[in-house]
Amino acid sequence: MSISYNVISKFYGLLDKIYFKDKQKNPRYILSNKIQNNDLNLLEIAVGTAENIILIAKQNPKLNIIGIDLSEQMLKIAQNKITKDNINNVELIKMDATNMTFDNKTFDYIIISLLLHELSEKISNRILNQCSKILKDNGRIFVIEWNYPKIISQKIKFSMINFLEPFANNNFSQFMKKDFNVYFGKNSLQIKNIEYGDYTKIIELEKSATSA
Repeated sequence: MSISYNVISKFYGLLDKIYFKDKQKNPRYILSNKIQNNDLNLLEIAVGTAENIILIAKQNPKLNIIGIDLSEQMLKIAQNKITKDNINNVELIKMDATNMTFDNKTFDYIIISLLLHELSEKISNRILNQCSKILKDNGRIFVIEWNYPKIISQKIKFSMINFLEPFANNNFSQFMKKDFNVYFGKNSLQIKNIEYGDYTKIIELEKSATSA
């Protein structure tokens, strides 16, 4: 199993080399530039190999960062990378995102990166509902998700994602067609802004007025 996770971790690293080569349009950098370097609390759900929070931690050393994941092996890989980079403001925890144990209104920022398209709406609703509860009233949730490119050369490259994702899960095609205002609105969240990177969109969410 550890070999499988090592392979997966290498694939995550390849995303930047294949799809996110342009630093200006890399969704990780776009996201990191939206985070304030203050004494604030940030959570990443399904942290994986910690590509996002390592970048954020380096650029924002005052942040208090927590990454959660269900996979012990993935967390070990992430921890090795964090230790190697001498990062001191990140804590990794094994935790189920559908049953988080954080207090309400704990986090200023929550990140959900390339995860929701893999989940049934029942599971994603449970996660988003909990995110709404643990997010501070003036906090922000950032969702990074795939976005169909319009440039022909990028369409060709994206065809690999479009081909492989449905094999991994049956929700991909339906997810890509969703009305995201409705999708997030079911969990008392509203879209504040959408910014587009290469092959991706970065959706910034806030609590709806009725829930804040």
